[in-house]
Amino acid sequence: MLYCARSAETRRQHHVATVRLEPRITFLFISGETAVSNQAVCPNCSHVMHNVAPLATVYCESCGRRFVPDNVSGGQFAPANYQKSNFSLIIALLAGGFFGLLICGGILAALLLPAVQAAREAARRVQSGNNLKQIALAMHNYHDTYARFPAAQLRNDDGSPRMSWRTSILPFVDHLDEFETYDHLEPWDSPVNSWTLSWPMEIYHASASLEPPTNTSYFMVVSDDPEQLPLAGDGTLGTQLRDIKDGTANTIMVVEVEGLNVPWAEPRDITVDELIARFENERVGNIAGGFNAALADGSVRFIPYPLDTEQLRLLLLRNDGNAIDWDQFERR
Repeated sequence: MLYCARSAETRRQHHVATVRLEPRITFLFISGETAVSNQAVCPNCSHVMHNVAPLATVYCESCGRRFVPDNVSGGQFAPANYQKSNFSLIIALLAGGFFGLLICGGILAALLLPAVQAAREAARRVQSGNNLKQIALAMHNYHDTYARFPAAQLRNDDGSPRMSWRTSILPFVDHLDEFETYDHLEPWDSPVNSWTLSWPMEIYHASASLEPPTNTSYFMVVSDDPEQLPLAGDGTLGTQLRDIKDGTANTIMVVEVEGLNVPWAEPRDITVDELIARFENERVGNIAGGFNAALADGSVRFIPYPLDTEQLRLLLLRNDGNAIDWDQFERR
């Protein structure tokens, strides 16, 4: 309730707080029987005033002078140090909540990271598999046109390598312009063909590869040993389908390998022994758990680690006379 008071006696009877807002009128805020008792001492006349709000401008009941009490004691008003304590508590709670969110976010990120990495690995594996499927299809289209798969490398009369199988199948992977630009009579690294060193070929570059985009991730497997002939043989003569005695579904045609640092136009591949050595060290491709390979029937398989190296050798050779039990690959 709000009253206009004219005497100090009335104020004392009702235990009221006074704030003078206009020179001649004083308003009283009555708190009833539950009146509070905040006290302040006038610095001018030492009069004790009751129910004074801290830090509010008041007029002394005795001398009438204005002052701002800074020595309020007792009652329901919180002293300044209590208010500061509340403020500090709020800041502490906010800071604790913020750091709590950071910690929870870090824990959540740590829990989700393996799933995200697994999803990325799966996407890279699929992208590389798609590249290999297109390459395998191009190899078969080449076979349909020339009655044999392309030789791993075409050589000059002096025996030096001149052109890679990757260049030979360019028309069959929708890169006819590059095939026609390439000078087939000159070495791959001659000045006229030097443009290939700065020309990325996405079809020959796996998304998981850390090598430059002008390098290749895909290689045929070659061997000079007549006792172990892969599909490409020694690399100088294209193989016919009838030469694959073990069956096209049991013979590797192209593999994905990381770290050889080979430009896509360079006529260089990987030998049987080199691939097996990399496989034993589990560093063939850049995909966790194994590597992708295209088979001679056009399918793509993921070859997992670890695997008996003899099984891998059987997959690489075209005429060893042994069938492959693919169920053992699926069980790994």
